[in-house]
Amino acid sequence: MTLDSQLLDQILNKTVSTVETSQRQIYELAEQALSERERLKLELEQVNQKIAEAIATTDRLDRELRQARSRLAEASRRFNRINESELKRVYEQAHHLQMELRLSEEKEKQFRERRDDLQRRLKQMDMMIDKAQNLATQISVVLHYLTGDLSQVSKIIEEAKASQALGLKVIQAQEEERKRVAREIHDGPAQSLANVLLQTEIIDRTYQQGQSEQVKQEMEVLKRNVRETLSDIRRIIFNLRPMALDDLGLVPTLHKYMEKIKETHSIKAEFHVRGKEPQLPSAMVVALFRLAQEGITNVLKHARASHMLVKLDFNASGIYLVVQDNGRGFDPAQQQEEGFGLLGMKERVKLLEGEFHLSSRVGRGTKLVIKIPIKGKANTT
Repeated sequence: MTLDSQLLDQILNKTVSTVETSQRQIYELAEQALSERERLKLELEQVNQKIAEAIATTDRLDRELRQARSRLAEASRRFNRINESELKRVYEQAHHLQMELRLSEEKEKQFRERRDDLQRRLKQMDMMIDKAQNLATQISVVLHYLTGDLSQVSKIIEEAKASQALGLKVIQAQEEERKRVAREIHDGPAQSLANVLLQTEIIDRTYQQGQSEQVKQEMEVLKRNVRETLSDIRRIIFNLRPMALDDLGLVPTLHKYMEKIKETHSIKAEFHVRGKEPQLPSAMVVALFRLAQEGITNVLKHARASHMLVKLDFNASGIYLVVQDNGRGFDPAQQQEEGFGLLGMKERVKLLEGEFHLSSRVGRGTKLVIKIPIKGKANTT
């Protein structure tokens, strides 16, 4: 029994529709979980504040009770020389403070229990969010294959056998990057813009109340928040695609990137260039920048280095990119599996018909050397 193409298309379309619906539902659940996590974090901050206040109150009452007990003991010793009303007043004061202290200690206990419960719920929420996002990533991989061109399945399978694992990892890496960017926008500019909106409402109410000095203060806070949000957006755009690559070229963009590294990380970062940068195709410039960026990111994430050196060498035989660090290094013979970063770098170098060399020793740092031929691809005039 064989399936005709129309029936196969119907089955495939229904499958794709079902998977897409499931993906949307998972995204909605993940978004709801993120909102709930933010609410729990806010409540946890408030509870921690209440705990601090309760501790301060308990300490104060404890001191006052000790003082009242001292006065009561002194009054008892002077029983024959103190009138009954004064003794009664001292006793009632000590009793009142004791009751207040017990109430304060009970409040503190309740707040601590609430804090522990919120922390447990936050941990569970984080686990649920991670599971939802991982499931969404897996579904995206499935959709990628389901919506592809199935007319050449046999041929594609044969051609993809050698690089099947790499292809899957690249897709997963893309989804992870999309997820990272989405979370970065959600936790950064999106939250900041929500705060800006709230501040404008506060300024509007303050202005209507005629509090000009307060309005000035709120405007300063608003301007500072807008500047910070703009800086976050520019940073995200730079990470996605540095505009300076098109305007200035590879060397100035890498120089600017290294300056940012020195500003934001506690590492001595050097950038050396030898030779003159030729006029390269735009795609090649982007690929070279991404190779350098990935190499630098690996150093910052994994090397635990105090010094990093990035070198670009332009000569007649090609372009040499070197990323070297003095970090903890590793034993290549014992490395079980390469991460997405190295696999992606090797794939880029392969597409550019280049050479990829990585050397490392435990405790002696790591050195990455990439050579890209430019014969017939660049204009040096």
